[in-house]
Amino acid sequence: MREIELKLLLDTRALARLPQTAWAGRSDLAHVKRQRLRSTYFDTPDLALKAAGFTLRVREAGAKQIQTVKAKPRGTGLALDRAEYESPVGASAALPDLGLLPEEVAGAIEKLCGAAPPRPVFTTDIRRRTAYVKTPDALIELALDEGAILAGAEKEPLRELELELKEGAPLALYREALVLLEEVPLRLSLRSKAEHGFRLASGGAISPVKAAPIELEATATAGEALEAALSSALSQILANEPAIMEAGDPEGIHQMRVGLRRLRAMIGLLGDHSEELNLLSSKAKEYAAILGEARDLDVFEEEILSPVAALDLLDVDLAPIVSALKRARKAAWTHVRAALSEPEFTKFLLTLACEIEALREAGKEGDLGAAAREAGAARLEKAAAKAGKLGRKFAALPPPARHELRKRLKKLRYAAQVFEPLFKSGQTAPYLTHLGALQDSLGALNDVAAAEETLARLPVAAQHRTAAAKAGGFILGYHGRRAEQDLKAAEKLWKKFAKAPRFWQG
Repeated sequence: MREIELKLLLDTRALARLPQTAWAGRSDLAHVKRQRLRSTYFDTPDLALKAAGFTLRVREAGAKQIQTVKAKPRGTGLALDRAEYESPVGASAALPDLGLLPEEVAGAIEKLCGAAPPRPVFTTDIRRRTAYVKTPDALIELALDEGAILAGAEKEPLRELELELKEGAPLALYREALVLLEEVPLRLSLRSKAEHGFRLASGGAISPVKAAPIELEATATAGEALEAALSSALSQILANEPAIMEAGDPEGIHQMRVGLRRLRAMIGLLGDHSEELNLLSSKAKEYAAILGEARDLDVFEEEILSPVAALDLLDVDLAPIVSALKRARKAAWTHVRAALSEPEFTKFLLTLACEIEALREAGKEGDLGAAAREAGAARLEKAAAKAGKLGRKFAALPPPARHELRKRLKKLRYAAQVFEPLFKSGQTAPYLTHLGALQDSLGALNDVAAAEETLARLPVAAQHRTAAAKAGGFILGYHGRRAEQDLKAAEKLWKKFAKAPRFWQG
């Protein structure tokens, strides 16, 4: 059985409002009786099932007990798409019965478990209301869950609405969520209950998420490449929301911003024929700018201020800058969290998901039906030529021009990573290695170049400006000397990159 579901998170205000909405009225959700569901999740002591992408649980629902195994989600995007195997088990079953599973699945789980049976790891105790919405082209099951996840002494509240596709195409899920969003503020989530539970049981932190490799068949079309690239970017954007909103991890901001840039790069390369995608690209630029305010300050603290603070200087007072930076970062992070909490951000993600599904349904129409390898080669050549033209006199480039070169190289790298699967790794690896090293070097130079502007923006109190100016001068001087050496290294990296064979020409 295939399960396709969209997870929506509700705060207490949204939870109270939901049953009174016209949207809920279509399904009579407000009048559905709650059902208590208590589920126990199982795994090995070293969580081998989780590592392999399996979720194994036994759920008590009234007098029934249902065993469920879910496989690792397929693809990327907002909706979880995964294989699911359900079987009724005895009312007094204390452990899962692997004999009820398909032979291939049971064999894989038994191999992961070894000699020891899987053991309970955590439970969920929820009260669920289930209803259905029928649209002209789909049947959607609504599951409104209120309760908690429990792992030992740890407990985490749970409030979520799942939209599961029973009939029709995934596009219907996103459209229904957009309709609901007009009445109730919602946040999207890619994390299953199992992911929440395992993190709670292990005490693990919420981690930032890098982009997963894009998978393309050799026969892929340009439309399929665009769809895969947009889906990957969308997943990266949303997957890093918890690292920002809950963990306050600066790397989460960085990775979400990378996802937004990847999104814009691919729309520019393959999707600029779509007016809706162009509007989404503009919206992505706005969010990237909001994230950029916080990211610049995070980088300044880590890459610019921290190395100087480690020198333990006696005659330079860094305190005014440290204090002002703390205030600026707090304000920037508050701005980021406010922007990501707004329904407009959820609307942006859902609209993008709709466009991706529309691409999938469009099939091989027009230019999107061209072979991805040929279409990619043409666009990569254009992007490489644009970067090469600006970088010809690399050593003489002023900082703004180096920054522009860095942006062009980023777009080139994002595009190269999309089309990389269509070429042999022996062809792509050298080029991408040289490109990555050059980007890192230019990034370090840009951090130094941006430091002066960041210092000028810091909200230093009037009585501390003289001390701050002296400290700022020392900081810029220290990194300026380092940048002279870094620039020479970057020039060598540019020469290597410029000579590297372009894998798409082979």
